[in-house]
Amino acid sequence: MEDEEIVDLQVSAEGGIKSIAKYQLCSSSFLGENENSTWRSFTIDFTVKTPLEQVEFRELEPSLGYDIYLAFILLEKTG
Repeated sequence: MEDEEIVDLQVSAEGGIKSIAKYQLCSSSFLGENENSTWRSFTIDFTVKTPLEQVEFRELEPSLGYDIYLAFILLEKTG
């Protein structure tokens, strides 16, 4: 079975103009799971050196073959 691209998750700032981080979600991210309908957690690590405005967490180019919902976004400061 081919590893199909499902969606790109992106963190951006300044109304989407400045891309901070990107994570490509593929079908292999779900291998070994018992049910396809359960929620999954993914982590996108990124570093910024200056304060940002208009930060967005979004999905880009979702595959039409999957139902994708983004929820419960947790932002944690590290370091």
